[in-house]
Amino acid sequence: MIGLPYSRFAMLKNREEIKSIQILRAIAVLGVFYYHFANARERDGGVFPLFGSFGVDIFFIISGFIIGYMVSKTTEKFFIKRIIRILPLYIIVTSLVILSVLLFPQLVYATKIGFTEFIKSILFIPYKNEYRKTSL
Repeated sequence: MIGLPYSRFAMLKNREEIKSIQILRAIAVLGVFYYHFANARERDGGVFPLFGSFGVDIFFIISGFIIGYMVSKTTEKFFIKRIIRILPLYIIVTSLVILSVLLFPQLVYATKIGFTEFIKSILFIPYKNEYRKTSL
């Protein structure tokens, strides 16, 4: 069985790699969650120390690792498969967020959106958020 690409040992090793990535993802989520929590409380006069934005950096590192890992295994249609998998969900979630902002503007702190921003967001065109009240 030595030398088989999908031996039981190789599968176990891959699971360990995935577990370590999952732990990093959990740390990143907690960091980002805490940062947003502390930032919201700071606006309300809270005294929580503002840190945790490192979680975004961890997400970028994990994404780079996963993309490199997957491309090293097979480059056949990798990016096309990824776009087909991610783009529909992106459009749906972006549309739901925008619809929520339009229907319930009192629930958001610094997000306002118009038709132009919606189109730019869907087409991945960068734009400056003129409405933002604070810099995070």
